[in-house]
Amino acid sequence: MSINAARFIPYEMKTSILKIFSYEQKQITGILINPFFPHAMYFDNIIQFLFLIDEMLDSLNWPQESMECRLFASGDTEFTPSDQYSQEELNSIRPIAAFKINVLFRQNASWQGSVIWLDSSVESPFRSVLELIMLLDSVLSKHE
Repeated sequence: MSINAARFIPYEMKTSILKIFSYEQKQITGILINPFFPHAMYFDNIIQFLFLIDEMLDSLNWPQESMECRLFASGDTEFTPSDQYSQEELNSIRPIAAFKINVLFRQNASWQGSVIWLDSSVESPFRSVLELIMLLDSVLSKHE
């Protein structure tokens, strides 16, 4: 998932669509869609979702990280999205909720930005990844 860093990235491509297919016992599955990438990216849990967004932001080189994350062990940390479903199948699944996510900053080993719950057009800023997860949970827990 590598994009040339010198390329201009239009504003619309800095915003991603998150479609959630299921949320059972706080286990999330869904897809992440960004106009810059040719396919929707499927994830099975919140950790995969977070790695997927982080790698996407690295590929876009937007926003740039303000610090390098610490690791206990060196090695390949790249997440490869699952090919469990075809693109046609992913597009045909009706999501239980959809969100528009815009990460504005990556500071203090976290993200800051805004999330819009598309079903109700409610927007909320988030100051950390944990706050983003709690905002998503506040909507998705109604579907459990």
